[in-house]
Amino acid sequence: MPSIADIVSFAESLSTGAVELVPSRCVAVRNRNATCRRCAEACLADAIAIGGNELAIDAAVCVNCGACIGACPNSALVGTKPLSQDVGLKLARTTPACDGMAVIACARKAARKVGDPERFAEVPCLGRLTEEALVSLAVGGATAVALVDGDCATCRYGEAEAAIDAAVEGAGALLAAWGLPAPFERRQGFPSCARAADERAVRAAERRGLFTRAGGYAKSVARTAAEQAIDDMLDQSKQRTMATLRDRMLAPGGAAAPIEAARNLEVLDALCAHGEPDGRPVTTRLFGSVSIDAESCTGCDVCLMACPTGALRRCEVERPEDPQRQYVEFQAADCTGCGLCADVCLRSSVTVSPTVSTAELVDLEPRLIEIPRQLRGGSLFRKVYDAKRS
Repeated sequence: MPSIADIVSFAESLSTGAVELVPSRCVAVRNRNATCRRCAEACLADAIAIGGNELAIDAAVCVNCGACIGACPNSALVGTKPLSQDVGLKLARTTPACDGMAVIACARKAARKVGDPERFAEVPCLGRLTEEALVSLAVGGATAVALVDGDCATCRYGEAEAAIDAAVEGAGALLAAWGLPAPFERRQGFPSCARAADERAVRAAERRGLFTRAGGYAKSVARTAAEQAIDDMLDQSKQRTMATLRDRMLAPGGAAAPIEAARNLEVLDALCAHGEPDGRPVTTRLFGSVSIDAESCTGCDVCLMACPTGALRRCEVERPEDPQRQYVEFQAADCTGCGLCADVCLRSSVTVSPTVSTAELVDLEPRLIEIPRQLRGGSLFRKVYDAKRS
């Protein structure tokens, strides 16, 4: 006979919609040359499949850790259980009640009923947290940010540690560059301000009715499975009638629809509201810095066409002294570090680094990169690029 934990886990596995996909924002969907597989590499359950201009997630396998959300450079994956906005609203209510400390706990810690639910926000796993969420808390008035998780021997999210560390380190680096404190604290237990007043009473009340609810789960498993099968059939039918990749990806005029680097801009707006950076280089998952080897570059414009956010574009104003040279513009604030420009370069002339100068991030003037003028055979690429820009 299956245990209660088995029944609950099975019922949870049948739920869908923990992570919603926005394929048009995925660089691997937009271009088959893209090597970006960051979401799949971060996935603890091997639930994400990428190939043939398709991005898919197996909801029956997904454990809703959210590690893929922060890993994706262009926000092609969105967490819906819970929505980030819901977590933010909960923290807005609970932070004042916890003396200005923002407390976020994983579902396992919350389930122990040691914390007061009116004093913390719950997420399935702290892997769901992103740099922009942490920066927003730090500059939004929280005196400290307590991240509660960590010591459950059977936690299925244990491998999300790298995603959590990346978010905390990236947010801390950005805050330090702006001279702001990084008040993040990883904890295995709730801080005193967020503990339940009577832990034993809360836990006893939670146990009452547990077995009845578990029985309800068992009765609903068959119905949920049937509903899932019906949904799968409907999805397959929908796929047959969906617009083609070309129809989905192209904007009016025939050019690939651009992606707005919304996460980057939100973070910079929040930080710049508190001053200017000191110019130091920072390494995060949010930004990238592009360099081009002018000696091997042929000026074919392929990288300019491929850039999904428009961070890399041709400069139509400045002219180098050498008539055999030209400039391209690079706007660091718009670069998500997806690496597609490097992936499509036929000569491996483009390099993308996750380390970027904060002075360059806030500079409204793009950095000029000198490359050769187009060689013979590059006119076709120029025509396509011009069509994209128009």
